[in-house]
Amino acid sequence: MNTMRLLIAFSSLLLVLWITSSALGQVAAPSRSGPGESFTIQGKVYGPNGQPLERPFRIQITGPRFSAETVETDVSGSFSFRASVPGKYTATVDAPEEFEHSSESLIIDEEVILAIKNAGGSATQISIYLKARHGISQPAKAVDAKLEAVTTKARVFYESGLKFFNAGQLAEAAAEFKKAIEVFPNFYQAYVELGKAYLKLANFDDAILSLQTALKLEPNNFATRLHLGMAYLNQKKFPLAEEQLIAAAKIDTFAVTPQYYLGVIKYESNDIDGALTAFEKANELNGTKPHPMLHKYLAGVYLKKNDHTRTAAELEIYLAQSPDAKDAEQIRKTIEQLKKSK
Repeated sequence: MNTMRLLIAFSSLLLVLWITSSALGQVAAPSRSGPGESFTIQGKVYGPNGQPLERPFRIQITGPRFSAETVETDVSGSFSFRASVPGKYTATVDAPEEFEHSSESLIIDEEVILAIKNAGGSATQISIYLKARHGISQPAKAVDAKLEAVTTKARVFYESGLKFFNAGQLAEAAAEFKKAIEVFPNFYQAYVELGKAYLKLANFDDAILSLQTALKLEPNNFATRLHLGMAYLNQKKFPLAEEQLIAAAKIDTFAVTPQYYLGVIKYESNDIDGALTAFEKANELNGTKPHPMLHKYLAGVYLKKNDHTRTAAELEIYLAQSPDAKDAEQIRKTIEQLKKSK
């Protein structure tokens, strides 16, 4: 198979990948899970104000097949690990002294694994909310003056919305966030979460409206800029998406996701050198954590550069990180063809 035919076949795989990943707003490894197969558990650590603390944490994981495993979050508080059997999994935050000991547990049974498989490999979520330790002053980013002014009633609706959101009940979450906004119209974090819910529901117009409102209320919020950029990206409004993602990357210089989606924009705009720069930056920031879609896009970049050796190498990383991907067999055949064409 010549390079042009490989490009056409591979571009169709990337198109499906981009639509799926950006619409869901996820960058974690997809996993077709079932009894006896591995699946991904994702989590996130939040501060007392319901926002990420923009610093990494160590998370101790215990489960049925290991007594303890340590993973690190990124600076936004996100983490993930792979599991292979049903049972109870507990994530415990190694929190600094200004916060109380915090952990969350999750029971994974055969029905949950089947639900993950039927949902196309979506990872199960654990959200850990740190609580301030009494009598110890909090870091500035843990306490938001604007959120401190939010009424109790609005907070109740907001927290209810977060629970629905983390359970994957997105329509219910959106309804609760709307109630919080009705009670307290300047509740910018509720607008952010409402926008994220709409984004996952693929309701991009309403997502943009919610996130634009949040941006007016709080211009320097990473999550707002990031998700607004992703919403524009899904509408293929690349210049608007790029503007927001660049702003997000400036707010959090350690964040992988803005760089990744900037690479997607450059790739879709056929700016291959720009795509390579963004994807390599994302890969550098990501370190050793699994990010199969990033490597699949890097393979696409190298293929367009006619570098079959590096294309095959990136596809092999993709398969290693996502062995049960739906396109795994097709990717294996592509790797064989690339090696033969050297």
